[in-house]
Amino acid sequence: MNKPNFAIEAHALSKHVDGQAILVRVDLQLECGQCIALMGDNGAGKTTLLKCLAAIKKPSSGTVCWFGRPAATEVSERRLIALKPHEDCLYTHLTAYENLMFAARMIGLPNPANRSQDILWKLGLSRVSDTPVRQLSKGMRQRLGFGRAVIHDPPIWLLDEPFAGLDDSSRNQILQIIREKRRTGGAICFSTHQDLDIEELDAQVVQLHQGTTFLSQPNASSAFFNRKRAS
Repeated sequence: MNKPNFAIEAHALSKHVDGQAILVRVDLQLECGQCIALMGDNGAGKTTLLKCLAAIKKPSSGTVCWFGRPAATEVSERRLIALKPHEDCLYTHLTAYENLMFAARMIGLPNPANRSQDILWKLGLSRVSDTPVRQLSKGMRQRLGFGRAVIHDPPIWLLDEPFAGLDDSSRNQILQIIREKRRTGGAICFSTHQDLDIEELDAQVVQLHQGTTFLSQPNASSAFFNRKRAS
């Protein structure tokens, strides 16, 4: 039975593409205030899993629930989720500020201008507010893409390689934002290849191998479980 205290619950989640198994009967539960780090080789299924959890991709079988309700694609339901893809997904002809304003208006925030300025300040991008994205450095675009994804501050954050391409200063800014979100009850799942990211966020590690997940650092208080595929 799905329990409302779980921000995300996936059960027997499988995904096949052109006959190839990308995910194989993945079970995962995540409570508010928890942080999961997905690890695995390239092609292990991390990005596909995040997109299925976000209802961007439809699983071939299995279920995904947000707060005890089936994951949905309606705008009202999607406000529960932030998905930060590996790509920055920015409009290069718009300025940093305009990109955030566009995202804020699309999600229906009541005061998009203030929220956009707040995000720019938190990410150390206020000085490039009026700069077209095409003129920004890769690290700046990464930070801006992160801000665009979480601008509506939903309770669930799904982040695909959020620290890739960042220098230490930029990385620390995003770490601080993620820590604060978790402290206030946010549920966070992110993919990474770096042990340091896991240590600094005190994240529970889930390893992916050939589409199957398993808990690599068992914790008796963990609110999620993973089934290892039988050999």
